[in-house]
Amino acid sequence: MSHLEVTDANFKKKVLESPMPVVVLFCGPWCELCRKASPILGDIARDYAGKVRIVRIDMLKNKRSVERFGVRALPTLLFFKAGKAVDAMLGLQPKAEIEHILDMMLIA
Repeated sequence: MSHLEVTDANFKKKVLESPMPVVVLFCGPWCELCRKASPILGDIARDYAGKVRIVRIDMLKNKRSVERFGVRALPTLLFFKAGKAVDAMLGLQPKAEIEHILDMMLIA
């Protein structure tokens, strides 16, 4: 996977203080759908390089972030802009659906 790993310790700096929109994949190492989401998000990271940051966070190792954002299912994608969660997607999503949200975030 070509995207950055974040933790509770660096979430604020890497996500909330990011100058560009950020997509956070909440995942777990046992989650088959999370593994399937990784190449999709890798493609998106390449396609949107310099415009959007794609990161992942292991929900077992980062309970504060999981609790803070109410993550209950895997995979969960949270979309952040200017330090605020502006959208969310649950489960494995097609690339086009994720790109649609990103495109809307970039023009808003």
